[in-house]
Amino acid sequence: MHCNIKDIAKEAGVSHTTVSRILRNKEGFSYASETCEKVFNLAKSMGYTPNLAAQLMRLKESNFVGIAIQPASSYFSYILIKKLTDEISALSYTPVLIDLSKNDISYNAAANVRPDLLCGIISQYEGLTRKALSLLRNYDSEIPIVSLGDDEYSPGVRYVSSDHAEGIRKAINYLREGGHENICYTGHDGEHIKRSVSSQYSEKSGLSHSEFLVTYGKYPDSFAAAESLVEKILSAKGITAALCEDDEFAMGLISGFAKKGVRVPEEFSVIGYDDLPFAAYANPPLSTVRQNIPEIALQTAKLMISCIQANENQRDLLPQQIFVDTELVIRTSSGRKHI
Repeated sequence: MHCNIKDIAKEAGVSHTTVSRILRNKEGFSYASETCEKVFNLAKSMGYTPNLAAQLMRLKESNFVGIAIQPASSYFSYILIKKLTDEISALSYTPVLIDLSKNDISYNAAANVRPDLLCGIISQYEGLTRKALSLLRNYDSEIPIVSLGDDEYSPGVRYVSSDHAEGIRKAINYLREGGHENICYTGHDGEHIKRSVSSQYSEKSGLSHSEFLVTYGKYPDSFAAAESLVEKILSAKGITAALCEDDEFAMGLISGFAKKGVRVPEEFSVIGYDDLPFAAYANPPLSTVRQNIPEIALQTAKLMISCIQANENQRDLLPQQIFVDTELVIRTSSGRKHI
């Protein structure tokens, strides 16, 4: 088990700040020789090793930024990570992919970079953010974390994401204006923001609203997951439009409807989310809510590097959360309600 400063402080009966100052022999502070001896002896007996990341950050020498990934990621994630690595590199830092998906928090990092040499971590999903926080506690590290997810607020974490609430509202307003009175949301059961906004805003707009969800991991991808929901949607009767978690889900839904002889958009409207490159070339071309991936990547990289380079007072002035605007892109997978 890795020993950190807080473990030593607990055994010594002093604050972790005191332990840190003693071990670093920080100028301007003096402590009783008995206290110093106790701290040094505990550090030796408990197998304490200094946090290299903290040392390098104080010297402004660490330039490795970890990007937490998970093996089964979407095409959207792939594009975003590619843009993100480009932006971090452009700011003279080195992006390193780290795998936090396993329970033992293992690493699969390019350039064989040790975890405690990172000067910041960017995570894309709520579960990865929690594991990143756990990792930093284990290494007694206070390097910044920027999350790209929509997870609940955690102290010490900053967030960059699309303004999903506004994106969903734009899509629902469009469907309502097209005469659709009974719509549904389709996606995975682990997604919260889009689902909740879809439900709340539909109700506020006087629309009937249903949810059709699948469990993460039950199907190999979003396309197959969406196809599995088609029969349930058709059995519900009266639903004329679907708002999907992502473009892959929307494509699967359209494929499933085609197999059942349901025409899109003549009999059923489908709207995706993301505006991935294939959306414009789908059959029919996919209406979708566009996420501005280049801007998300740029804002994330700038916020991360600002956190790394700022002193404590400057860091307090940095934004806790940044929202990036979305755009509703209307193509031919959606239209007015069929009468």
